[in-house]
Amino acid sequence: QQQQQPQPPQPPQQQPAPDDKPAAALPSAVGENRVLIAVASDLASVTSDIGIASRSTWTRAVLSQQPNVDVVYFIGYCPGQEDELMQLHQQKQQRSLYGRVVCLDTPDMYPPQRKEFKIWEYLHNHYLSAYTFFVKMDQDSYINAEEFANTMKLLHPLNSTALYYGRALHGREKETLGLEGHAYCSGMGYILSRPALERLGPHLEDCYHNVQSNHSDTEIGRCVAQHVHIECKSFRRMNRIRPLYSFRENGHVFPMSRHDGRIHIKFPSTPVRADFIAAILHPLKTAADFYHFHTQVEKRLRPPLQPVALSEAREAEKRMYQDHFRLIQASCVNNPARQVAVWQQPLAECPAFDPPKDSSQPVTLPHTAYIIRAQNLPPHPALLQQLRNLEMEPVVVEVTSATDSWNSGLLAIVKAARTLNQRTVFVVQDGVTLECGFENRLLEILHHVQCGAHLRSPAGGGVVLLRRTNDDALFSWPGKVNNGVCQHIWTAPPTLGAALFHSGTYDETVRWLEANRSEPLGDLLLHLADLGYVTKAAAHSLVRDSPEPPQC
Repeated sequence: QQQQQPQPPQPPQQQPAPDDKPAAALPSAVGENRVLIAVASDLASVTSDIGIASRSTWTRAVLSQQPNVDVVYFIGYCPGQEDELMQLHQQKQQRSLYGRVVCLDTPDMYPPQRKEFKIWEYLHNHYLSAYTFFVKMDQDSYINAEEFANTMKLLHPLNSTALYYGRALHGREKETLGLEGHAYCSGMGYILSRPALERLGPHLEDCYHNVQSNHSDTEIGRCVAQHVHIECKSFRRMNRIRPLYSFRENGHVFPMSRHDGRIHIKFPSTPVRADFIAAILHPLKTAADFYHFHTQVEKRLRPPLQPVALSEAREAEKRMYQDHFRLIQASCVNNPARQVAVWQQPLAECPAFDPPKDSSQPVTLPHTAYIIRAQNLPPHPALLQQLRNLEMEPVVVEVTSATDSWNSGLLAIVKAARTLNQRTVFVVQDGVTLECGFENRLLEILHHVQCGAHLRSPAGGGVVLLRRTNDDALFSWPGKVNNGVCQHIWTAPPTLGAALFHSGTYDETVRWLEANRSEPLGDLLLHLADLGYVTKAAAHSLVRDSPEPPQC
C-alpha cells in the first residue's frame, strides 16, 4: 500500500500556523483545569535536531499522559519562508512529532524580548477563555510530565486567583531593571493563571514600548507588577523549576559560561535526584541531552554517581563544589552496592517502583521459557519437564558452543520479545535445572517490593538474575540484601544461568549484544547496572549448574 504523500500547509493567514489548522482552533485539551504550554522557539531551532528532540520527548510524554494539556511552539515571522515551513510540516508527518507550531508577526532575533510579549499577546487574544493556566518556557527547557502534573495539581484550587508562579528572582544589584523591589519569574519556565493574563493582556503593548532593559523575563515581571499588582512567587519546593548553573564532569565542577548572551553548559550524564524531581529543568543544549535524560526519566534509571573532589576545589570554587556534594548526598541510586564498588561512596537505594495500575492482577510465573542451547548437543529432558510441570512453555534457541553464540542467542530472544511487545522475557541457559521450591521462591521475588516490583512496571524495570553471584561479601555490606530475598549485582556473575529481563532493558540489551558479541554475558548485567537499571540477583539460587534435577 502506497504511503500517502504529505500535503503542503494551507496558505498563511494573518497569524499562520504550519500545522494545517487555524491557530485559534487549537484547544483539544479536556477537563476543568486546562493548561497551555507555550514554548518560545524559532524556525531554525524548531526544525533542527534539538527541536525534533524536544517535540518527541517531553512534549510527547505530556500530551500522551495529560489530556488536559496542549503544547504550542511559537516561532517568528514566517512569510517568505515557505520551504522551511514545508520542511516543518513534513517532519511532523514523517516523525509523528507532537505539539503545534504557530508563527508570530515578529522577527526571530536574540534577545527574544519582542517575541515574549507577542506570545503573551497571542495567548490573550486567542486562548484566554480556553485554558485555566498558561505556562511559558524556553525550548532548551525540559518538562518532567509526572512532576509537572503534580505541580499543576497544587495550583488548581487557586485557578480563580491571579497567579504568577515560577522561580522568583530580583536581578543583580548593578542592573537597572525598574522592578522597584518586585520579584520577577525566570524566563526558563513560569506560569500565569487566566485571571492574571486577563488583566495583563490589554497592557502588553504599552509595556513593550516602555521597557527599561533588553531582558524579556524582567520586563514581563515589571508589566505584571504594574498592571496585575502581583509579583512572582516561588513554589515552596524551589526545585520544581530548576536551573543548572554548573555541571559535574570526572569528579570536577565547572560553572556555566556565556557567549553572545547565550548559556553554554554540559548536561550531566548522571543526574542527581534534584534533576529528576524538577517539573521544569533548564537548560538542555543538545538533542542527545534530551533523548538521554528523557530515557532516564521514563525508565527511572538512577545510575551510580561519581563524588566530587572537594579537596581539589580552589578557594573560589568551594561553594560550588559543596553544593554539588550536598546534591549527590541527597540523591539515591538503584544499585547502592554497585555505587560503593565503583565510587567507594555509599548512597541510599531509591524507593521501589510504584505498583502498576493492574496491581490487583495476581502475580504469576512467566508463560514461556526461552532456552539457549548449544547446537548438536542432546536436549536435557529434565529441564524441559520441570518447565512443563510449571506450565511454562519451553522455546529452544539453538546456538553454537562459542561464547559469541550465547550472546547471539540472547540477542535473538530479546529482539523477538521486543517485537512481540512482551513485558518480560524469561531466559534459561541449557545445562541448568531448577532448584527445589523454584515456583514459590520465584513468586516470592516477584511479589517483593524491592526485588520484583520493577518487573511489573509499564515503562521502567531491569533484570533479576535467578542465581546468587557466589560472593558472600554481598551479605556483609548494608543495603545489599533485601530481607534475604534478593541482592544487588555489583560484580559480573560467571554465567547467566536464568534471568528475567524487563522490556525497559530490551533496547539497551540489544545495543550492547550487537557491539559485544564475544564478551561474557555477566558484563551485560554490570553495563545495565552502571546505566542505572535495577539489577538484582536471587539471594539464594533458584537454578543449579547440573543437567540432573535435585531430589526434592
